[in-house]
Amino acid sequence: MTFGPPEHVYVENDWHDGPLTGVADVAGVPHRFARRWVEADDDYAKDFLIWPISPEELLLEQERWRIFVAWHRRYDAGQADASTHPGLGGIDARRDYLDTILHKRYLPPPEGVRRAALELVGFDRVERFADSGPAYALRWSINQQED
Repeated sequence: MTFGPPEHVYVENDWHDGPLTGVADVAGVPHRFARRWVEADDDYAKDFLIWPISPEELLLEQERWRIFVAWHRRYDAGQADASTHPGLGGIDARRDYLDTILHKRYLPPPEGVRRAALELVGFDRVERFADSGPAYALRWSINQQED
């Protein structure tokens, strides 16, 4: 399996032993990525589904990300606790609105979605989460088009 160069990650939406969903460049173009769930195994697959997103969607994803980053900075500084996480709903009206819009963009994936494997490349950065994205890049190995 051949992996390309490290590419920018704009948004990490979910993490479990690695990124599960988010937005990152693939061959220099912003794509959604979502790790596949395998019902038969009751576990995540090793590969991801990827598909390009529009510039408008990217802006909305980045806005939602920045709301999370601002909260996380307060959390790290001891000025907020986990019960105020904006992803819980009912805490930040704009975040709730963005969640409603963007959640629909992940499932079901659109036609033409591709499968890919990834490798995570960490940065030497103090902040794990910054306005520009998480403290890692992703290297992709594109497999094939999903049936």
